Amino acid sequence: MAAPGESAPAHGYTAHLNENSLLWRLADYSDIIRRGDNHTVIVDEYIETPYDEFGIINRQELFRRILGSVASEYHWEGSFAGPHHLMWPRAAYNYPNITRKDTPLTTTFRGSPSLKVILPRELHDYLHRVTEPPTMPDLDVMRQYNLEQAQVSRLYTTVYRASYADTPLTEDEKELARQQRLLAKLETMEDGQLGLMPSRELLASLPLADSRRILRHRALPIGISAHRACQQVFFDDIAA
Repeated sequence: MAAPGESAPAHGYTAHLNENSLLWRLADYSDIIRRGDNHTVIVDEYIETPYDEFGIINRQELFRRILGSVASEYHWEGSFAGPHHLMWPRAAYNYPNITRKDTPLTTTFRGSPSLKVILPRELHDYLHRVTEPPTMPDLDVMRQYNLEQAQVSRLYTTVYRASYADTPLTEDEKELARQQRLLAKLETMEDGQLGLMPSRELLASLPLADSRRILRHRALPIGISAHRACQQVFFDDIAA
């Protein structure tokens, strides 16, 4: 069986496990896992990792597929195992797999907040056991992604509610100041090419609360806890 972060066989694997193991328990709920003889658990087929047109993981579709392979009544347990890097394994983005001069580029890309998800330990481990390590995008794509991630992060720090906390301004005055700073920064930025950087025209036209929501979703890792209500919100969002 491949350990988390290691490449998995192409056509599933057989693992010898005890009755308390994750895969053994999930065999009652998952349609891609079955129990064999002598406490073996067989993964017949790996879930194919979905990508967008630029070779970046489609996060929403990935979790649709993973969660869709397990009965909806299963409750994912465990402490946070995060953040999970959607672009794994780490070794693929470091020397000697990447030239030393390109390592800062690739490691920054892999560490992008929008490419991280905070998950309960069970869901994190299941993901590693039923999907293969994703392929790495081209260097030009990673370079552009890093640019857009940096722009999104700058914009979010401009509009998030903790800004202007030490000023005597009223909340309405703070919101106006944030909106003005947002518009000024948008003028200095480039349009996005990969879909991470929102439309500058759109952000400039929206109420500040809407711009803040859009930017927060792209500037911070998403995540769920082991609480059922929180998981349901996460799953509903993924399924939307």
